[in-house]
Amino acid sequence: MITLPAGFALRTPTEMDAEAVCGALAASRAADGDVAPDIDDVLSDWAEVNLEEEAVVVCDAAGTVVAGADVLGRDFTRVTVYGYVHPKWRGLGIGRALVAWGEAWTRDHMHEAPAGSRVVVDHFILSAVEPARRLLSDSGYLPIRTTFIMRRDLTAPPDADIRPDVRIRTFMLGEDDAAVFDAVEAAFADVWGRPPGTLESLTAPTHAPNFDPTLWFLAEEVAPKQLLGVCLAQLSVGNGWIRTLGVRPEARRRGIGHSLLMTAFGALRDRGARWVELSVDAESPTNAPRVYQRAGMQVDRRILLFQKEIRAGGGSVLTG
Repeated sequence: MITLPAGFALRTPTEMDAEAVCGALAASRAADGDVAPDIDDVLSDWAEVNLEEEAVVVCDAAGTVVAGADVLGRDFTRVTVYGYVHPKWRGLGIGRALVAWGEAWTRDHMHEAPAGSRVVVDHFILSAVEPARRLLSDSGYLPIRTTFIMRRDLTAPPDADIRPDVRIRTFMLGEDDAAVFDAVEAAFADVWGRPPGTLESLTAPTHAPNFDPTLWFLAEEVAPKQLLGVCLAQLSVGNGWIRTLGVRPEARRRGIGHSLLMTAFGALRDRGARWVELSVDAESPTNAPRVYQRAGMQVDRRILLFQKEIRAGGGSVLTG
């Protein structure tokens, strides 16, 4: 049951709420020691969300947005809830109500998951935020995985390290979409607990008002021509964020991922970024953290994945 304290109400957000949501989200992240977003980040994230069906905000009696959440459902077997509460309004039960909302959303859409599949709800939280850890534990969630947020300073220019047999170029919207999707799916086929992606979800960021295709880099074999890997980067609050780095399994151990990263780092630095970050599974079966360490990145923050089973079954969703 979704129970809010007196004087607060849930409603569906609209694009007119972007600034108010950004303010509450920025305050929440700053209080937790995380990087605060700007309005472009919110709009970019919303490009991947159906606001009418996959998001909610909490307002006080004056109509001010004080909290909210949205979901990423993919094939409805693994639903990730991203929630936030303005620090001024914490400790009232709003966070617990958002956890309940995410579970209710999952149950309402569970019929869309493959028959007999296991269905879980995920929450990613900073490991240092003890109240959030306690809330999820009390709500029946278990910590099963750790994600690293890794960072590299861009004060000095990155090394130019491009293989002669590989061509790196930028993304061409409308022409490279399918090829990039195929490369990403191949690269992430062995990623823990990841349901198959969709072309629609991959290209959703391209609809954001601040999308920059010249920060999406593709590595191609010179001969024969083949897309081997991608590095999809963006600016976030004036600094760099690597959305996706992926190399096809058959093309690994050739330094292609490193070359893509160096290219992206240089482009981000040229745009004024002081540092760049990305997230990576701490227990990556391909030992991805080591790849990023070789590229000069270090662990900056740790995020815990808390998971709760909503329906038992088989399928690709795993536990730690």
